[in-house]
Amino acid sequence: MPQAPHWTVVFLPQLLFAVRPEKLIAAGRHPTAVLLSGRIAARSREAALQGVKRFMSAEEALLCAPLLQLERVDQTAEQEVSKVLLAIAQSAGPAMLLQASNSGAAAVLLETDVESAEEAGGRLLQQLLPLGFDAFAGAGDAPLEALAAAVESARAAGADYDARALLSKLARSCETLELTAAPSHFLLRVDLEQFEKQLPLARLTAALEAWVRALGAVGADWKIRVFDRTGRAARLERPSEGAFSRSADEVERAAESARLRRMLIEAAVEGAAASLELEAAPVRTPREAPNASPLVKRLSGIVGSARVYQLERTGDPRPEAAQRHAPAVDLLGKAHQRDPMPVFPASESAASEHLPIEIFERPRALPSTTERPTLNGEIELLDGPRPMVLSDDERRDYYVGRSSAGERLWLFRDASSGRWYLQGRFA
Repeated sequence: MPQAPHWTVVFLPQLLFAVRPEKLIAAGRHPTAVLLSGRIAARSREAALQGVKRFMSAEEALLCAPLLQLERVDQTAEQEVSKVLLAIAQSAGPAMLLQASNSGAAAVLLETDVESAEEAGGRLLQQLLPLGFDAFAGAGDAPLEALAAAVESARAAGADYDARALLSKLARSCETLELTAAPSHFLLRVDLEQFEKQLPLARLTAALEAWVRALGAVGADWKIRVFDRTGRAARLERPSEGAFSRSADEVERAAESARLRRMLIEAAVEGAAASLELEAAPVRTPREAPNASPLVKRLSGIVGSARVYQLERTGDPRPEAAQRHAPAVDLLGKAHQRDPMPVFPASESAASEHLPIEIFERPRALPSTTERPTLNGEIELLDGPRPMVLSDDERRDYYVGRSSAGERLWLFRDASSGRWYLQGRFA
């Protein structure tokens, strides 16, 4: 049976409260709410107890709570905190931000090792809480289980939230989650309040640090652009460009972060900025590899040696584990020009003409109706069964199928449990 992945989830009961946490989260016992597009999008527990509900107009909310403190935000502010949140989360690995249209809550999902799931959640909380994100972590064998654990932590802390829509959306999309790794290029823009620039610029610095860490780079070359309230770029007397280094020493790392934050503040003040954009490219140092081929050296210099791999056979008969990535700097001479690796023996009888172009790292469980698997509709079986014997007590029957959207799929049915799994996709 395929080994089940483990999941870490960071749950944010009211994502929009992170737009202005100094006013909203720190409001104490005063009823507070966030107004987005003329409607209540998030509210504190005190506001909820006085009858303020999401989607109310400002007038309706004030009738329920005359002392209600209202903060107006726009869609850009929500997108900004979402991008910062995701950038920081991706430092722990591929991640996704889950939101539901009728819920003020949000969650970040990460697929992790069993041993590191709780540790990953703790590290993320350490990064997010000082930046004004009210967040709770949970871990589990499945995304829904991990989210439920994080929601329970929020409930135990007395946080106000409505997670039903979020839980329902995750339950419907568990089989089609799309986690993304940190991008190869950093570009993030934040709006600056007239008297509050420290927090958004601290978040921008933290997001850049997380991005450099996620790529395994030694630093980044950056440039700053500032914009006035009309959206026009301001012209600065000094060029706003520089370098950021990721040191292994904690003191040096803190000093480098402080230096970048100071540069951001100086650019914002000098340009009387209403918003500020930070763009960066990674700086990489190729690993010493005197015997590596010229191609590998060239690629390592462009993207970093940690991201240049060769395929290596593991001896495991399962398609998802038959090969692994090994550092390509160990390739000698023209070894990268060798013939493709042969199909692993256990799959020869299970492969229909050829293997799919994409084989998933972990097989994805599929629901089924009677004898047919489903994926947003029933899958039509075109070829199979073709048996793959993995051991004396484990056998898979492989099929080629076509989804209702027309995709050609490689899937198998576990002989012992009868459950269906999606193994890969054809081009």
